[in-house]
Amino acid sequence: KQAIGLTLGNLAIGNVVKTSDEFKSLEARIKLVSRSNLEAKGTFNGLMTVAQETGTAFSATAELYTRVFRSLGDSANSAEVLRFTKTVSQAMTVSGAGAQEAQAAIIQLSQGMAAGALRGEEFNSVSEQAPIILELLQKSLGKTRGELRKMAEEGQLTTQVIMTAV
Repeated sequence: KQAIGLTLGNLAIGNVVKTSDEFKSLEARIKLVSRSNLEAKGTFNGLMTVAQETGTAFSATAELYTRVFRSLGDSANSAEVLRFTKTVSQAMTVSGAGAQEAQAAIIQLSQGMAAGALRGEEFNSVSEQAPIILELLQKSLGKTRGELRKMAEEGQLTTQVIMTAV
């Protein structure tokens, strides 16, 4: 019994250390895209609130925020990017996506947006795992799913187009 307890205790400590390291890494990424320590703190707290309210993984939420922010460059506005991140997270919750499915879709979306446009594998992944995002784009842009696919192939689903539509 003691050996099992010791092993479980070591596993728990290992998980806490891993989680702590991941948390610090995400905190550092948020600081890198922030214009001040005060903005970074506010963004971190805002992202934590979004993750808690929507039941999405904090790591995916923070990843989406930082990638979108970086892809926008000098035109990035932390409040707008945070609002976009919250909307995407809420959409995933409303769609009924499971936690892992939502995290995978959010990461694929963030990768496409970090590249400047949602296309190829990222577009396919988002359309399969998060069809609600495509539904939002369809309604906002007045396009069919086929037209969205064509836009993706042509690199027209840019970060700015997606942010504005969502």
